[in-house]
Amino acid sequence: MTVREWPLQEEDINEDVCKKCAICCEIELKPNWKNPRQFEWLGAIVDGHDNITNTRKGIRIRCSHLRQTKYATGPYWECGIYEDRPRLCRDFNCVSWAKYSDDLAQYNRVLKRMGIIDHDFSTELRGPDI
Repeated sequence: MTVREWPLQEEDINEDVCKKCAICCEIELKPNWKNPRQFEWLGAIVDGHDNITNTRKGIRIRCSHLRQTKYATGPYWECGIYEDRPRLCRDFNCVSWAKYSDDLAQYNRVLKRMGIIDHDFSTELRGPDI
């Protein structure tokens, strides 16, 4: 039996990691529209909003409390109200979410952002977590 070894554990998610990462504070919505005019319409609606950007296949919405910072490896977003963030944000743990949902996309983004790995954490490894 193959055992998945998680490079980042729940207890590794602390204030420093969260404040430097902020990936969970944004969402990308990708409607499955076929008509390109619908994307033009969406782009026109979100144009000019600081926390909403048009992507190739939809829109990205960032929390209004994020502020852009610059770390050694490039620009990132950081929580501007970390000490006073809502309960929903306090309770969220990206490692727990990845393990529970078995969706590694967000987990891989965190690993890359933190410089732990530069490739996707393998989805081919299936088995109990350790």
